[in-house]
Amino acid sequence: MDFKQDENRIYLTDPDGKTIAEVNIPEKEPGVRDIERTFVDDSLRGQGIADKLLSAVADRLQGEG
Repeated sequence: MDFKQDENRIYLTDPDGKTIAEVNIPEKEPGVRDIERTFVDDSLRGQGIADKLLSAVADRLQGEG
């Protein structure tokens, strides 16, 4: 599963470009991020997608120091 990333979120889109899973992680102050929202479309429920999103967040934040 290939998540996309931008400055404040990690997400997954369907072939039409619709966001079907995401976690928002805005920077609240330098070096501090807040997990504001996690969303998984009903079509993906029960597949561990939220866990994979949060693992991707942990990897990213670890890489950012």
